Amino acid sequence: MPYVLGIHVGATATSAAIARREGSRWSAAVPVPLGGAAGPSPVLSVPTVLCRVQDGSFVAGEAARRQELAYHEWVVRDFTKRVGDDLPMLVGSEFVPAQRLVATMVEWVADVVANRQGHPPEHIAVAHDAAWGPHRILLVQQALAQLGLGDVTMVPEPLAVALDD
Repeated sequence: MPYVLGIHVGATATSAAIARREGSRWSAAVPVPLGGAAGPSPVLSVPTVLCRVQDGSFVAGEAARRQELAYHEWVVRDFTKRVGDDLPMLVGSEFVPAQRLVATMVEWVADVVANRQGHPPEHIAVAHDAAWGPHRILLVQQALAQLGLGDVTMVPEPLAVALDD
């Protein structure tokens, strides 16, 4: 069944929701668990944390946070605040632009949800910080396109909240 994926990459936590097509209409957005089960209920959000692993890819969320003590130089957080900065962030021995890290987090969420749903979304919308101007939005869109996610709608956080009413 077709669905649209909404992703919020916040400064400290990342969450997602899907809306399904029901004929010519869309259902209300429903949160998607991104973490493992914590007690009787699923974990809806994960920490906005990435860890670069040996093959050059990234793990995210709790898996990345668990690496923080042993491999702190490979773990990165607070990258949403750095989108558009002239200086990239140091991840291990490599400098990575913050917008690439945001795009990587979006890609990770999209992969997790696609695996659970059995197929990728029809479309992705990403809620971004309301203070981001056109330059930051463009940088993230370009980073998403480099990862093969070229058709993504960027929505300011306050608008995303208002639309979910």
